[in-house]
Amino acid sequence: MQSLIRMESLVFRENGFEIHYPQIVSGSTIEKINLWNQIIIQDMNQIIELYSYRPFPELEPDLVGQITLRLVYESHLLNDRYLSIFYKASYFNPYSPYPSELVYTTNIDLYKDRRIRLSDIVNVNQEFINQFRQWEFIPLEESNEEVNLAIRDYFNQISDEALFQGFMAADQIGSENTMGVFTYLKPGRLGISMEAPNYIGGHVEFEGDFMLN
Repeated sequence: MQSLIRMESLVFRENGFEIHYPQIVSGSTIEKINLWNQIIIQDMNQIIELYSYRPFPELEPDLVGQITLRLVYESHLLNDRYLSIFYKASYFNPYSPYPSELVYTTNIDLYKDRRIRLSDIVNVNQEFINQFRQWEFIPLEESNEEVNLAIRDYFNQISDEALFQGFMAADQIGSENTMGVFTYLKPGRLGISMEAPNYIGGHVEFEGDFMLN
């Protein structure tokens, strides 16, 4: 059944930031739409705050002005119960030797009008961790087996305890989310994005079959 909820894209540009984000415009009461949009805006503000820190303010303003952030999004799931937004943040800082790309997500339970995290969707326990280790990851480059092998090796070295701690802290936009774990929803699928070293892309997405309640 197709959702009656409709979104439109908005763009915020300021101080080298280009932020693309959605706004819900119809499909429910004004009160509920305002609540959902408030959740989206709160996440946007938290992401922007992460990248607003200027490490060397005493340097020339034109150099500091080169710091840029471009945030784009995809709506991975929108039905009458859930909205799942997947963001990619591409960041360039002249004080760093290379640009970085990280992932953030916003998942909203449209019945309960609240932002949800991985621990709201699944029981984070050993059984789930075992299932996660069987999930497929989205290759950085389909034809580059060397890179894909490096991705497998990197994540195979992460202990179950570290995964448990990372999953319990998932979906928080801030320092509490030490492993950079963010959850997203697709029809019949659950996705988990995890921060990774730059040589394997900066982040890796894993997906497994999953039916939401």
